[in-house]
Amino acid sequence: MLKLFARRFSKELIKCGVNKPEILTVAEHLLDNVALRSNPNQIPLDSHDHLFRTSNIENDWEKSQTLSIDEISLSPILESDYSTVT
Repeated sequence: MLKLFARRFSKELIKCGVNKPEILTVAEHLLDNVALRSNPNQIPLDSHDHLFRTSNIENDWEKSQTLSIDEISLSPILESDYSTVT
């Protein structure tokens, strides 16, 4: 039932002009709005908007080729790891 709902919901979003790559973003915003309306005094526990701001990014690219937010770091894939990733 959930799978059927998800398919129909995504088709409706596409009919409304939402591009396929944006479906999850739009769905997330819609669900956040529904959650806020159901209890306006409660702050959503899974809201990560305060973490993902450009001011929170630690840019150590020149020194160690890493970009970090909190405990998560991004760095280039080593050529020796190519076979693992693909």
